[in-house]
Amino acid sequence: MEWLLCDERAIEFGSAVLTSNEKQRMQVSLPDLSFGERITLGFSAKETLFKALNPLTHCFFGFMDAELIHCEKRGIVVLRLLRDLNGSGNAWSAGCEFSIRFLFWSGFVLTCASISKQLLHGE
Repeated sequence: MEWLLCDERAIEFGSAVLTSNEKQRMQVSLPDLSFGERITLGFSAKETLFKALNPLTHCFFGFMDAELIHCEKRGIVVLRLLRDLNGSGNAWSAGCEFSIRFLFWSGFVLTCASISKQLLHGE
């Protein structure tokens, strides 16, 4: 859960979180959101993926190691890993895609990821 960024703060912060292509995808897919809301959503989605995978892999990865490839008004952002994450017997390859659910609520954006048993055990 993240406080929504104002547009001014999002301008300062946005390039560290999203590429220009990702920002453009979000603008096209979610035109009703403010710039600050889109940057906050991108940050929160990528941070959620990190928090879901890091304890399983013990691999650090940054904002630019996951690409926002799709987003929908119905509350889904899809992220794709751009590099392999290996560790602790769990591995995710570059190209793996993860759906992150989101909801805007009372000045916050809430994001959630779940890792399926099949993905966790490579089934």
